[in-house]
Amino acid sequence: IVCQIVKGKTFTNSIREIALELVYSLAKNVPGAVKKSNNFKNIFIPLMFELLLEVDNIDNIPAWEKQVEEDEVDLDDIFYGVRDGFERLSIDLGGKFFMEATSGFINKYRTSQNWVEIHAAFTALAFMSEGCKEQYKSHLLEILGFVSNGLTNQHPRVRYAALSAFG
Repeated sequence: IVCQIVKGKTFTNSIREIALELVYSLAKNVPGAVKKSNNFKNIFIPLMFELLLEVDNIDNIPAWEKQVEEDEVDLDDIFYGVRDGFERLSIDLGGKFFMEATSGFINKYRTSQNWVEIHAAFTALAFMSEGCKEQYKSHLLEILGFVSNGLTNQHPRVRYAALSAFG
C-alpha cells in the first residue's frame, strides 16, 4: 500500500513523502524486519530508483543552475525525499545489506544511455556513502573508475552528481 501511494502521482508530493517516511521509520526502529521483507527488496528498492528519475527542472538547466543546496530542503519534489532516504536506509540497515540490495540497480543505471538514469546511479552512490563506507573501501577502484567517467559526461547534472559521489 505504501509503495502504491508513493507511486501515485495523483497524490501530492507531501503525501508521497509521508509514505516514504513510514518505511524510513520502520527501517530505523525495526531494521531486522525490514531486511527480511521481500517486498522491501523486490518492490521498495526498485521504486526508490524509479523515483530518482523524477528530477526537478528536468529540461530547464538554467533554473537548476540557480538553485542552491540549502534551498533543496524546502523543495516539494519527491526526488529529494528519496535521495535523502538512500542515506538514512544505508545507515539504518547497514552498508553490507544496502549495498547488496542496490548494486544491481546502480550497475544497470550507470551503463544507461539516458542521462537521468546515470544521474540516479551517481545520486544513489553519493547519498548511501555514509552507510556503505566499508563496502566502498573494498570496491574503491571500481567506484572511482565509474565516478571519474561521470566527471566528463556531457550533461551538467550528471557531472554534478558524479562530483557529489566523488566527494
